[in-house]
Amino acid sequence: MPTPIPVTARRVALAVMFSFAVSFFTQSSSAQTGPTTVRRDVHHDVSQPLSEMIKHAPPPSLERRPVEPMKLIPLPPGLLSRRKIR
Repeated sequence: MPTPIPVTARRVALAVMFSFAVSFFTQSSSAQTGPTTVRRDVHHDVSQPLSEMIKHAPPPSLERRPVEPMKLIPLPPGLLSRRKIR
């Protein structure tokens, strides 16, 4: 009589088989059928690194500024009812 396989080994084996199946089906369905188009860069980022930009940034303003009044979102009638749902 063969020895039984532990439950954790079965789960690991099933997870490995499932991951192989998923990777196989996703690769086969996403395969391109036409030629690949490669384009050249139109613009390169020539700005300074952020570590340099922060050194030259103006200090933050601590002045209090007026804010817009809070706007309430209109809710449909009955949404804020006090009844308990069972």
